Amino acid sequence: MERARPVIFYRRGCLKSDKALEYLEARRIGYETIEVKDDEGSLRQLEYATGQTKTPALVHGNTRLHNFGLPELASFLEKHQLDQKHGAA
Repeated sequence: MERARPVIFYRRGCLKSDKALEYLEARRIGYETIEVKDDEGSLRQLEYATGQTKTPALVHGNTRLHNFGLPELASFLEKHQLDQKHGAA
């Protein structure tokens, strides 16, 4: 059975978001993206999914990672066994 891919909420120009996306790409970890813009709709979607309005935010099933750096991302991926190839993004 195929596992759902994690979803990452990001903002263009956000250094943490850019680094997180690069990290996932370099490790060939599949994911979905949702770009958060300065409009009420995407901000509301982010807040609904994560309970926060900061990026980056990663959602995988019932687990969330908020406003993280690379060490937190690496730990999260390993803990949830997402550090293995999960399909192309």
